[in-house]
Amino acid sequence: MIKTISTVVAAFAVVTFAGLSGNASAQSCSSCNSAGSFSYPVDAGSCGGGGCLGKGHGRLSANVQDFRAQLDHQAALNEKIAARNDAWPKPFACQDRRDYYAVWRPMLAVGNEVQAVMDQSFFTEDNELNRVGIDRVKGIALNNPASERAVYLSRSSDQATDQARLTAIRHTINTYYSHRGVVDVRLSDRVPATITAASSQLVTQSYGENKPPATIADVESVTTAVTQ
Repeated sequence: MIKTISTVVAAFAVVTFAGLSGNASAQSCSSCNSAGSFSYPVDAGSCGGGGCLGKGHGRLSANVQDFRAQLDHQAALNEKIAARNDAWPKPFACQDRRDYYAVWRPMLAVGNEVQAVMDQSFFTEDNELNRVGIDRVKGIALNNPASERAVYLSRSSDQATDQARLTAIRHTINTYYSHRGVVDVRLSDRVPATITAASSQLVTQSYGENKPPATIADVESVTTAVTQ
């Protein structure tokens, strides 16, 4: 009878010790997993020699971080898309304008040069500007925008003649139109644009018809104002 009681007490002590050991090990692993660091593997000594059974917290943290990085990237991309849509169509219109003028600007430059070039018909026999040549230089200096304010001399077969004509053009510009800023004088291999006499007459007639009628002051009102 006494032997049986001793056996039962011993068995109960073993079971109790095992249960207490198991609870301590479980508490140790729980504290390890909740330590705030998800760096695995964990030191086996911190869990009573048996180590902590990884429950996937480290991998879960990495997944969360990757997901957040993807969200941040998408948010930044959405901001760029929104900014582009808000700016529409200005960036594209500017590029279209540059492409358009890239084609037409050389043509415009050639057209301006042809309109401003002068040949021998604009000079006297002494290579001085005649009346037509003076008017051409005057029109370019006073009317052309700064980017197109240039006089072109059509190149002849004689270099000395070209230099004399260039000197005459520069003298006229420096004497009468220096206040207009820089007026370039350049040699050109182009010839002036010419039109027929009928076309010239039509242009002159159209210019006169489109001008407003001249206003003549009332002679009586002027006389009264002067006497008063």
